[in-house]
Amino acid sequence: MTRGNTLWVYNAEHLEDLILWITATHRGRERTPIGPLAPAGGGSTRSMIGSLPAWVIIARNRQSVLRALGRLRAKLARSAAVPTGQSKSR
Repeated sequence: MTRGNTLWVYNAEHLEDLILWITATHRGRERTPIGPLAPAGGGSTRSMIGSLPAWVIIARNRQSVLRALGRLRAKLARSAAVPTGQSKSR
């Protein structure tokens, strides 16, 4: 959570994509074509980045969003280190 907003990711790849995008100096956005130029399985003009709320994107929140993503990265690493069937508490 950052500044009263909830920040979440689908998976590790989504997390890394967000970190890369937020730390990038140029934030261009590729558009996936629709129709005959679409890749197999369809296409869309909406990207993950285009769907982010404004508070994630604006520069003044960059450091707090990156800290929150770092905390999510650490949680993901800890959860990956716990063997299946083991309790995290103890």
